[in-house]
Amino acid sequence: MRSLVYLLVAAVALSAGCTKKATMPTEEDGRTLADTFMEMVRTGKAAQAWEGTSTEFKSAEGKESFVRSVKKRPWLTKKATFETTTILPAGTTGERAEYVYRSADSKHHVRLLVASANTGWCIDRIQID
Repeated sequence: MRSLVYLLVAAVALSAGCTKKATMPTEEDGRTLADTFMEMVRTGKAAQAWEGTSTEFKSAEGKESFVRSVKKRPWLTKKATFETTTILPAGTTGERAEYVYRSADSKHHVRLLVASANTGWCIDRIQID
């Protein structure tokens, strides 16, 4: 039940843009944000997931391009398994954390970078291996 509440809170945060925390979210909060993004992609809501990303994410890949990219990867419609979290050094880009998921067929990985943006904490990058 608790995880369902976190998913709902994160879904609201994603749909509104980003989380509004000033400091780095806890690993659990960041993971909830990443889990919600992955769930939106899995359930055919890639455009909504894109809306909740950072300006940098949107600048790097437009909404239509992102949605097409997701559609070209049917394995993204299967539930991915969370693997790891890595808290990255702050450096010049600020605080960041990477959340890694493994596809259901174990052939692919999705890496999501959660980083600070003007509007709060957002999915800032996606890398699909």
